[in-house]
Amino acid sequence: MENIWLDTALLAIPNYAVSEKSARDLFDRVTHYADLTRSRSSLQVFVSNHAEEDLWTNNCGPDLPEIEFFLELMNLTHVYSAKDLLMSYQTVLARAKRDSSNTAIEVRTLQYFHCDPAIPADYGPAALVQLTKQSFATVVGLLKVSEQWNLGSAIGATSIQVFNVRVVVEAATGRGVDQIGHLPLGLINDVRSLRKCGDLVSTAQASRIWAFATSPDDLALAIALHAISLRKQLDAAATVDDIRPFRLGTDFFDSLRRHQCFGTERYGSVTLQRCAHLAARTANFPIAPFGRPNQLQRKRDGALAYRVHLTGGGVGLRLMFWDLNGCVEFANVGPKHELTIENGATLAISPGDLSVFIQ
Repeated sequence: MENIWLDTALLAIPNYAVSEKSARDLFDRVTHYADLTRSRSSLQVFVSNHAEEDLWTNNCGPDLPEIEFFLELMNLTHVYSAKDLLMSYQTVLARAKRDSSNTAIEVRTLQYFHCDPAIPADYGPAALVQLTKQSFATVVGLLKVSEQWNLGSAIGATSIQVFNVRVVVEAATGRGVDQIGHLPLGLINDVRSLRKCGDLVSTAQASRIWAFATSPDDLALAIALHAISLRKQLDAAATVDDIRPFRLGTDFFDSLRRHQCFGTERYGSVTLQRCAHLAARTANFPIAPFGRPNQLQRKRDGALAYRVHLTGGGVGLRLMFWDLNGCVEFANVGPKHELTIENGATLAISPGDLSVFIQ
């Protein structure tokens, strides 16, 4: 599952804003992540187990009087309701996940921190910068266990940004600490810093999520991001309504594993591309009805069977899918010599709420 670790400094009041524009940007990020925690998205949002302690101990907890004062300071009382903003902050703190898994890692104390590009020198107060450093370091630690981690950033940017982060961790909490080595420990990794989760809408990010997928939900998310990206290449104003609704049949995940179509395997990339183009309505390859002499129709709902080529000669892999009134259900992959289409169970996997990816 793709995860976003929120920088604790993003939830602070005062925050890093020094102007009306930068304050709007940070407030909008908080409301975005509040909406994400309430959605059916397949992305998971995490906050520090120590978020409340760190914020209020450093006198930057998002209480109503502080929000009201900060809005006045930034000349934004005519734009935002302090009570509505307070609800967004409270929603994130109440609904975001707290990692208690066997791979949980949270950095608490650092002996050394360096990142490229650097955290802007004029950012402050110093306590917030320390929280940002801890958040970067935590994601570096989590990336030792899984590639599926991103940082929900408090740093100003207009899109996804990659930071090369080097740290020496002195103290950390979590059940996964032993998996990264004995402390103190030096760690280095590239951290993807997101302004909002829409930053993940690209064919490159879709390919990464597909490559490291561990569940059908990951595959569905990768197809969705790739499809939305294809539509945006045609029209920058494209929305999720411009892609076809789709879902994954209950046999799809296992069939990819059986035929080298999973992740970084031999046919993984072409499988993702075919699925994404079908969802985006941008297919530039033949789509054929499946069944002889007549096209197959699923008995339980009347869905029609189709196939597309993944490979040519040799094994001749085919991608099989059902079309039910415009909704695509990717059923399975199979070789031409034993070609069948799986009916699947009625409980198919959907990519969840995609509206959060359109900014």
